[in-house]
Amino acid sequence: MSIDLPAVRDRARTALRRLARPLGAPGRPADDDGPRLVRLLRRYEIDLVLDVGAHSGAYGTMLRRCGYEGRIVSFEPLREPRAELRLRAAEDPFWSVLPYALGDRAGPLTLNIAGDAGLSSSALAMLPRHRSAAPHAAYTGTRSVEAQRLDGLWEGVTAPGERVFLRLAVQGYEHEVLRGAGGPKTC
Repeated sequence: MSIDLPAVRDRARTALRRLARPLGAPGRPADDDGPRLVRLLRRYEIDLVLDVGAHSGAYGTMLRRCGYEGRIVSFEPLREPRAELRLRAAEDPFWSVLPYALGDRAGPLTLNIAGDAGLSSSALAMLPRHRSAAPHAAYTGTRSVEAQRLDGLWEGVTAPGERVFLRLAVQGYEHEVLRGAGGPKTC
């Protein structure tokens, strides 16, 4: 019996995308996934969503449109998308915006700026596969932004007893963000 490995791989990718999308995978959040996500946030009594790499606020807007009433703290280091994000959050007393990238150390961080209005910007190099699949997202330059560790901001961002949902849209930089959430660096 012969196995069609490309077909199996494609089916697995499709299934993983379907599972990950409602939980905040990168890309524009689909409105039909929002109600399901908000039901999960209610079920687990989530009081605070930390939206890291919030760009212009599509994720927070989707959460509000689907009925999430808890606090949102959005992190967006790039000035242009952050200006739009602040406009979206301005009328919402439970939505705040912080101008930082998050990572495993505080200080300046060089972001590669993507040509897709910054949506695919990252501290990491763009892989050739990404460039060929989305040539419009190719990097157009770099910008220095301020990075913080989440554990350094934690007490100022969260309230005692709050249950937190962490949404990451950081284009491959997840490991560094999570390392920055784990206490002081030891080495």
